[in-house]
Amino acid sequence: MKSLNVWFKLLVIFALAIAANSNAHARPGFGWIMKQYWNDLSIVHWQVDRKELEKLIPAPLKLDTYQGQAYIGALGIQMTDGQPFGLPVSLYSTFHQINFRTYVTYNGVRGVYFFSLDAKHYLAGALAKQFFHLPYRYTKVEHRMLTANTSYYKSHHQHYPLEMTVTRKGPVAQKDRAKVTWLTELDRYFGKDGKCVVSSKLWHAPFVMEEAQGRILNGRLVSQLSVPLYSEPHFLFVKKAVTYFWPVQKDCR
Repeated sequence: MKSLNVWFKLLVIFALAIAANSNAHARPGFGWIMKQYWNDLSIVHWQVDRKELEKLIPAPLKLDTYQGQAYIGALGIQMTDGQPFGLPVSLYSTFHQINFRTYVTYNGVRGVYFFSLDAKHYLAGALAKQFFHLPYRYTKVEHRMLTANTSYYKSHHQHYPLEMTVTRKGPVAQKDRAKVTWLTELDRYFGKDGKCVVSSKLWHAPFVMEEAQGRILNGRLVSQLSVPLYSEPHFLFVKKAVTYFWPVQKDCR
């Protein structure tokens, strides 16, 4: 009888742990397949022509907007320690990425839609293409901290490079937090694989977001879309985050 009581208590503890992990801001429990550490996230967004951007979104995905306004963005990220679930080792060490994206919905669910992801890492790129159907381009990406607060990123893509500096300035103003949250706090991405919609859930604790000032030294990355820009670039910065990824799902209806 005592042993049954012990097992019952263990089951209760296990159930409580799963319940805690179901919280949107709790560390995930089971189901994820890859964990990455992100550092020095340097973020820039532009407001663009909604109708022109809609033409670039493959059906049945739909362009998502904030108060009727459409946005594109670029993120420079230093990625480290790609660790599969259940393994105590990393598949790769540090590399740098610049991704170029907008925001979409599918069946009422919000997500990121990537136009391109630049990185010079064969293994990470191959895994991303094979298992996550992401549009990686094998391209040299530089990153360094020019000062304690200023981050520098450069994609050397032959036709559509991006070079920028981003200097962190402090907490996001209260009046801007709703918009910044809309731009940055998403828990999945969507893409297309032939006629199928592919998606993968991701999780990270809420970003410790900072306002930033920046300079676009070379912005030809944006010109690959040929959409009119309606605003000056708006910069943000996140020092670090731990991100978890779930297996890709396909909807071929």
